[in-house]
Amino acid sequence: MDLRRGLVYVTLTATDRLESFRISGDGLVPAQTWPTVRQPNSVAVNEATGRVFIAGRAGSQLELIDPGTAGTPVPH
Repeated sequence: MDLRRGLVYVTLTATDRLESFRISGDGLVPAQTWPTVRQPNSVAVNEATGRVFIAGRAGSQLELIDPGTAGTPVPH
């Protein structure tokens, strides 16, 4: 969770994706998705920079996504 930017991140292990949600008064609003390392099991955020760290189980991989990196917008 990145409270500084009002975002929550969730890994979608079955589809190898990361999805972000904006925190709003109505709850969580889907924002973007990114392709990730295979079998992304963990996600963490450095709130100072906004950098997102995704750890994949397969091959012990670590992926970094920086703020502003283009993902796929989620239709509202």
